[in-house]
Amino acid sequence: METEVLHRELDTLLSDCEQREPFPPVSDKWAYECYDMHFPEIKRFLVDYATLLLTAKEVVAIGESQEIQQWIDELTIAGECYEDTLRYSCFYLTEFLLKPCIDGSSTQTYAELADSIAFELSQYDYRSADLFLDEYDGNYTEYYERKRMEIAEWQEN
Repeated sequence: METEVLHRELDTLLSDCEQREPFPPVSDKWAYECYDMHFPEIKRFLVDYATLLLTAKEVVAIGESQEIQQWIDELTIAGECYEDTLRYSCFYLTEFLLKPCIDGSSTQTYAELADSIAFELSQYDYRSADLFLDEYDGNYTEYYERKRMEIAEWQEN
């Protein structure tokens, strides 16, 4: 009986997915600009945070920060680009490194989180030669606001 209920629920979810609009595309070029603009500051912050983790010997919640939230917001949109390596880097930075700093909720121990930070910061900076542009004209702020609105509309539907 439970299996039948689960199958009906799954069928409902799948039909909803088929009716949804595709996710709004995000320019690879804009996503790289976003990453390049924020990564030097993020790197400095994460080095300090890893030091704090190792000193405190626990995952520490530093609380809300407008700057960290801005990084998360912009990198979340950048993480929807087509370039796989950049998409992964943005997702990993936001979900596994920056968000735990705010609320202290990490699936990793303090030592594992510090090690993850060190590993991510030491990665080779791969760049694809074939970038998706999505009508990005170089106006960073205007493109970000447009994508933020498109994604918000997409999420409502």
